[in-house]
Amino acid sequence: MRIGLSLPFFSVTNEFDPARLDKLIGSNVVDAVVHVNPELVTKVCRLNGRLEAMKDLPYLFSQSKNW
Repeated sequence: MRIGLSLPFFSVTNEFDPARLDKLIGSNVVDAVVHVNPELVTKVCRLNGRLEAMKDLPYLFSQSKNW
């Protein structure tokens, strides 16, 4: 913080409870929620787009070039 460096904060999870995931996504602390398999949660569990803001592991890897 002293040198003005801002680092993103990612939450990597394998959680399947929609309420817990929704709470993480809505948090002002976490920049992105990265799920091990977001399609399994959103499509198989049929959550109607409720958790579409979750990212996948390739997204996390692509962001690592900015660290």
